[in-house]
Formats: sequence, C-alpha cells, structure tokens
Amino acid sequence: QGSVARAIFDGVISKIISIPGKNKTIIIRHGDFLTVYSNLKEVSVNVGEKVKTKQKIGIVFSDSEDENKTILELQIWHGTAKQNPEYWLSGSN
Repeated sequence: QGSVARAIFDGVISKIISIPGKNKTIIIRHGDFLTVYSNLKEVSVNVGEKVKTKQKIGIVFSDSEDENKTILELQIWHGTAKQNPEYWLSGSN
C-alpha cells in the first residue's frame, strides 16, 4: 500500500531523515530552492544522488487505522522563505 512519491524538479538529494510523527523525510536541493517530502514509509534514493523530474523517490506512508489514507507533505523553500507549492505545481510561478 501507499502511493509513489516523485520529485517535482531535477535536483540532488540533500538529506534523508526521520522526523517523529512524519515518518521519513527527503530534502532535495534545486539550486537556491529546496523541496521537502515528508510522511514516507520507504525511500528509494540516496544522499548525493541526482534525481530527475517525476523520478520515484519513495513510497508514501499509508495509515491502516484511517482507511489506508496516504498523505504526502510537500514543502518548497527559497533560502529561508517558505513558498506556496500550489503556485509551483500549477505552473503559475
């Protein structure tokens, strides 16, 4: 169970960490930007690895106690400023 998590832009895997309550988290660097993918049960990449847009990076955690819902938390950062992912995913940036 669980949906595939994919990189939204080309980049380099910067960190893979575990965060209590968010399972595994992957941070990808894209020049001056970072994308953060949280709530993963499996990770399919390694730190330092280059990834391409839409490349599989992991499997989203599936909550068996809540109808197997899968919720991926995505954050986009430019330096220390958090961005609204909707603008980036819709292509209206």
